[in-house]
Amino acid sequence: MFARAIVALSVTVTAAVGSGLPPGYDVSIGETIETGPTETPEYAGDGPADVLLKYRVVGFTEIEKPTVLEELIPVLKIRAAGLAKRSKVERGDALGDIDVTLNGCPDPYRVREVLEAWAWLEFRAVAESFTLPGLLAEKGSGGVDYTVDDRGYVRFAEADEGAFRTAASDLGLPEGYYVAYTRPMGGNVGALLLSDDGMVVDEVRDAVFVDDPVAGPMVTFDLDPAGRQEFAGLTARHVGGELAVLFDGYIMYKGQVAERIEGLANIENVTTREEAEDIALLLSSGSLPPVLELTAWYIDGVKAEVP
Repeated sequence: MFARAIVALSVTVTAAVGSGLPPGYDVSIGETIETGPTETPEYAGDGPADVLLKYRVVGFTEIEKPTVLEELIPVLKIRAAGLAKRSKVERGDALGDIDVTLNGCPDPYRVREVLEAWAWLEFRAVAESFTLPGLLAEKGSGGVDYTVDDRGYVRFAEADEGAFRTAASDLGLPEGYYVAYTRPMGGNVGALLLSDDGMVVDEVRDAVFVDDPVAGPMVTFDLDPAGRQEFAGLTARHVGGELAVLFDGYIMYKGQVAERIEGLANIENVTTREEAEDIALLLSSGSLPPVLELTAWYIDGVKAEVP
């Protein structure tokens, strides 16, 4: 979903514009959808649908679950509000259960990808003293055919990803370095050698979708003061080098650092308006740890299969 988004490092800092909630959405309105038979729904995709998703929190004790729910529910409320004009997020029947109701949802199959995304944004330095192509040339790629593009990405076929990851794990990387990957796109995967020197973004402020007449769909956002200070220090350490931007562990973009950067502004070159809206929504809602397990999924009252 975010494979083709390119994050631009910029000295421009976005001005505060609001709470991050999409305008005109009400997170408290909604009715519980009656559940129906268990066959897979035949949704034709020709209009809005009512969706009910039932989740349970996994990996925590019964004592811990109430605290976890207090952190998860506000995140899910913001995401649900961005997916449907009438939505409701509430605790389910059992301790640790969460019910998400979306009335008039334009795309019922898109909701899971948005609701369940981790939305972890991080910046990592691209290795400077040695490169992934150099290591592969020296120690081998496990028989996987690969190329190196003009930006320094190692590219290989999506079908060979498992074999390539195995070969990469045998490279004997020095401590503090690791191989990271792009999402598959067009049947290919990209890989880079990154350093642990970087930062995980704890809070993104005021991420909003912008339909720029020249650049096209994009997202503008800001960091909190602590994030700005950390990012300024990171960029100062790597002037002349490159930083990679990762979302949920996948490389989205890498760019050269020309100078110390006090803030960051834009996610550009997004393929579609929907992708830009989703990115803005996820960054506004905050990150979500992988602790939710979908137990039931209903579209217009008909129970869908849970893969």
